Amino acid sequence: MSALPTLAPGQSGQVTVRFDPSESGNFTGNVQVGIHGGQGSVTSPPLVGTAHKIEVNPAELDFGLALVGSSPRKKTVIVKNQGVTTVTLQTLVYTPETLPLFRVTLQLMQIGPGESTNVDIEFLPNASGIFSGKLGLAGIGSSILEISVIGRVYTEEEFSAWLQRQRQTYREICQAVETVGHSTPGMHIPRGDLDIILYGFMCLEEEKFKEVIRFIMSDEWQSFELPPTLEDNINNIPIGPWDVQHFLQALQFLANAQNFDQAFDSAYGAGHYFSPTFQTFVDTLNLMNLALIVGRYPIPFSLDFVLGNRPAKQAVRYSVYMLQYDSTLSNTLEVLLRNWPVPSFIPVGGIYISACLMSADACQALQQITILYVIARVVALSYTESYIANGLTQNLVAEFIKAMADMSTRDDSFAKDIVSYLLANVLALQGRPFYIFSPENFANTVAQIIALGSLVRTSWTILAFNIPGDSDTHLVATRVINGIPTAAFIHVQAKLGPSEVNRVAQILLDIARLAALSTDPSITPPLDPRTAGHSGVVVLITYQSDQDTVDKLVRILQASSPPVPIVIIWIDSQNIIHATGVCGQSGCPGGMSAQEYANRIAKALGLIPGQRFGSPSSSYVYLIPADEEQAVSWVCDDECLQDLMHWWWAYHMR
Repeated sequence: MSALPTLAPGQSGQVTVRFDPSESGNFTGNVQVGIHGGQGSVTSPPLVGTAHKIEVNPAELDFGLALVGSSPRKKTVIVKNQGVTTVTLQTLVYTPETLPLFRVTLQLMQIGPGESTNVDIEFLPNASGIFSGKLGLAGIGSSILEISVIGRVYTEEEFSAWLQRQRQTYREICQAVETVGHSTPGMHIPRGDLDIILYGFMCLEEEKFKEVIRFIMSDEWQSFELPPTLEDNINNIPIGPWDVQHFLQALQFLANAQNFDQAFDSAYGAGHYFSPTFQTFVDTLNLMNLALIVGRYPIPFSLDFVLGNRPAKQAVRYSVYMLQYDSTLSNTLEVLLRNWPVPSFIPVGGIYISACLMSADACQALQQITILYVIARVVALSYTESYIANGLTQNLVAEFIKAMADMSTRDDSFAKDIVSYLLANVLALQGRPFYIFSPENFANTVAQIIALGSLVRTSWTILAFNIPGDSDTHLVATRVINGIPTAAFIHVQAKLGPSEVNRVAQILLDIARLAALSTDPSITPPLDPRTAGHSGVVVLITYQSDQDTVDKLVRILQASSPPVPIVIIWIDSQNIIHATGVCGQSGCPGGMSAQEYANRIAKALGLIPGQRFGSPSSSYVYLIPADEEQAVSWVCDDECLQDLMHWWWAYHMR
């Protein structure tokens, strides 16, 4: 407000009133000016103001990339009246000069309180360039309702040049992929109406790559007549003759062959008794690896860049490598496949299928083929440098298969559900566009399944599991050890190297604090009733490390004095099991030394210090007598196993 302090006859003053409401509504008022000395006052005419509260969703629109002359793209903005007044929208008769390719259409002119209307915005890619700025949606009184928009339009020549720059960036990666693996970074192409992530396509030959891009940038993908859901695709796959034993015999035939390619063609032909089953595996797997799913639209380009666009032959190749590494795995696989329950989902090439609606035999065949597929992908990655560097060795993969086979014969549905989930949601998804999983977390997941198998085999009660990368506490399990209820909070590392010591030490200390709270009986209500009152212990299981690295880790943990004991179980380069530990603030149970307690926990997990782990040509026998201090373990060859079976028969039949 500004006015002269005194007004001479004929003079006037100005009063400025600002309307600044904090909420929606219709407001009235007036301004009254008093005259000095009580000589009266002057009152203004009524003042009226209306405040609207409008929400625009989304607040900005990206129309992505388009080619000059391609079809218009339409997006819809929702304008909602969040206030208590009725809003009248006016159509704008102009478009900013910087945004000539956009067109706005209002669908409703008046919006009552709580109501909304749609505003359609079309992007007409008629000229090349990058078009961005504030686009007016509608007028409200003297104000304009705006939204940020951007669209990029290329000529075919400009788009081709952009693609070439992208390919140049990835040239070295593609060359490396040819020698060490098949997993490549992704390339994002924002179409606006259909955002696309491509994995591996830039490693295609140039003409094939251009054809893929042309297909994606056009609207041809909408004309493909595929079933409405991927579940329909899978459930319509014709499953031919299938016999697990015949397939494993086909693998053995290939493992003994001098020339894999010739043997593969021979096995696929009609010249062998196992050929019908082998054909079923190859045909079914290639059909299952169907599509990149972008939103609800299937695009028929395979995206398995671990095993390739037609993955069956590579899956067979790596399965053969597995048997050549450890011939006993053929029997192990048969046990796994015959005993693993058919779940309510099927992991298919990285796609999560909700149900199998075929016959029971066909569902079981599909289940077994997909398990073989996932295992082959894990084996393939164990030959890849970045995964080997993170501990995914062939020996670890062999133990992973053995652990699943052992669990398949045991009555622990929760453990089987965990493994089925990890197979479908982690291991099958490696290299997929919708689930980026680092080599370290992938290797740790394989190791987690091995650790889970140890828990099941040694009668622990499994309470929880977490995917590596989502949480550092990978497994929680309880068991009574020498009369002491014990809760183990387990972190698994496929490999522990010197550079990882500080990070892993912090992880273990964080888990120790969680374990202390979870087992504290004085907390009401308890953080976890299933572990409250137990003796808590943090366990690190690592399947590849060395003495110096572990010693460095122990020193850090000792200096930090954790609230519960921490036990480290590790395996050296000779596959010998070791255990060590830190007792922490409250000491180890029963006054044991850190080494005594570490040995006891390791034995309770079936990992006996001083014994070998994962001998590829032998079987492990683990006996748990009533007195766990007398638990024994030894490496047992085929002759020893026969003697053991004779002993078992004589013992149970006497």
